[in-house]
Amino acid sequence: MASSIPYLPDAEQNPFAEQNEGSDIHSRVSSHDDRHSPEGGSEEGDGHHGDSQSQLESSEAHDSHEPQEVQESHDSHDAHYTPSDENTTNDPDSGTKEHPRRGSEDDENEPLGSIRRQASEGPRTPSGKGGVKKYKLITKVTGLERQGKKDPIIRFDAYTTLPRFRTTTFRDVRRTYHEFEKFFDHLNGNNPECFVPSLPASKTSAGLGTEEDDQKVKSNLQLWLDRVTSNPILARDEEFVYFIEADFGYSPVVKRKPPATGLARKAMKQLQPPPDEVTELQEFRPLVKEVYLRGLDAQHKLEKVSKHRRSLGLATTDFGTRVSNFAAVETVPGMINMWRKLGKVLTSLGDVQAVQATAEASTLGDGLGWVTGDAYVAKEALTNRHLLMRELIKAQATTRARHQTATRVKGSSNLSPVKVDEAIGALEEATHQEEVLTNKVRRVSDNMLLEKGVLLDRFEQDIKTNINNYVLRTIHSERRALSLWESVRLDIRAADSTGGLSRLGRESTPANRRATIAQSQGARGDSWSGDRHRRATDYGSERRLSQDHDDDHEEISQEDTIVDARNAASLLAGSVF
Repeated sequence: MASSIPYLPDAEQNPFAEQNEGSDIHSRVSSHDDRHSPEGGSEEGDGHHGDSQSQLESSEAHDSHEPQEVQESHDSHDAHYTPSDENTTNDPDSGTKEHPRRGSEDDENEPLGSIRRQASEGPRTPSGKGGVKKYKLITKVTGLERQGKKDPIIRFDAYTTLPRFRTTTFRDVRRTYHEFEKFFDHLNGNNPECFVPSLPASKTSAGLGTEEDDQKVKSNLQLWLDRVTSNPILARDEEFVYFIEADFGYSPVVKRKPPATGLARKAMKQLQPPPDEVTELQEFRPLVKEVYLRGLDAQHKLEKVSKHRRSLGLATTDFGTRVSNFAAVETVPGMINMWRKLGKVLTSLGDVQAVQATAEASTLGDGLGWVTGDAYVAKEALTNRHLLMRELIKAQATTRARHQTATRVKGSSNLSPVKVDEAIGALEEATHQEEVLTNKVRRVSDNMLLEKGVLLDRFEQDIKTNINNYVLRTIHSERRALSLWESVRLDIRAADSTGGLSRLGRESTPANRRATIAQSQGARGDSWSGDRHRRATDYGSERRLSQDHDDDHEEISQEDTIVDARNAASLLAGSVF
């Protein structure tokens, strides 16, 4: 094969002119056998300067310098990391080398330190005066256009100092939600070493076309863009240029197929995971899978709760209408007014419950859905890593098998040049493929270890935010319900002269024993919340003073704490009505 004989200068163009063909074959097989043997040495003496030995040395020099050249290229890529390294040209004076485009075969061999420095320091390049200039990629969602039930059109502005872009500022970039989906699929498939944030939904449970729905969709898309642009590996993806600069009707330029899809992927998931040297990632995938399954289960249960709460709201509204009908058969004026007011309160309470059901679904339900999507993307990324490790195991087995084949060819009594070329070429191809997969697995594992903490922080932040919004909306709904119940207290007490308790067979509560009928819900919150401007040190000083009191001052009068049946009934009646 021509690939097995490296190019030599003119002075050494034909070193095999007087070499015997049989010894040439032996030397070529021995060279590759020694390179892949455990000792890694050569069995030939140092004093042998035959033509076969010169070919062995030149072949080894070619094979040993080629990874070193790639390594030097990547070292310079790490020192001057920019997303525009693909545009660097060769300069013989400066010694810089042309960097390969992202997605090329050499880019898969990128060392692990590059990814770690890129993610920790961000994109940067020398400014030319000894300083460091950090690159920026900032996006801002400015509008949302929706026509009926179709996917919305997202308008956003972009500002960047990255090279490869035509300009620094892009105004009113329009992309449909479907184009966002295609861009997300590209990022997720083209960057197997990253936990790409999942794309939020194009609509929320707040209701299609409502102001709250548009606001939530805009804020979610803004958060997604911020997370994507903050990742240095995703920000340096060349597809970002096409996504921002392309005309209406964007489609990814680079398309990469996943390692396995369909039934093959499902079948591989059922197999035992391959041996994993990275314990953190080995334990991380079950955790992410548990987050995904628990989040999915909680989302389904919350949907059922919201559905039942809506049904409860409809039933409460219907019950309020029926209660209002009692006013038609009542003869006492106070009772007529009471039935009407009570029916209106129950009807309003049904509306409050319907609003609360929508708030539950739009805050906690949609939030859990987004967290579940992030967990699913991370789980599939870790699954792709397992599939990549299986490919590496197969490549290692192939390399061992072809090495054994080359060894058998070496020990054969009748050597054929064609078979030797085939064995050497197959061994070189298998070795190169094994090196590529080894570097790729290391790069993916190293960057996943780095992004593991970022993903966990994102989970924690999203869950806290969703629970906080859910609790605030629930408190608001309960306060509205309490305010509605308090608004009907006077009407119930004014039902008759005895304070509305005669129908229950109880006497009227004395005026001095009645609870206050003032509204507990005001502009400043609950009436029982106390002084919110009070400092925590005041409570600590009061606690210390109370501990210094004598036992005589701590005694409580028995008369004030007597609770009989009548007092208990009056207290309950006053607290309820």
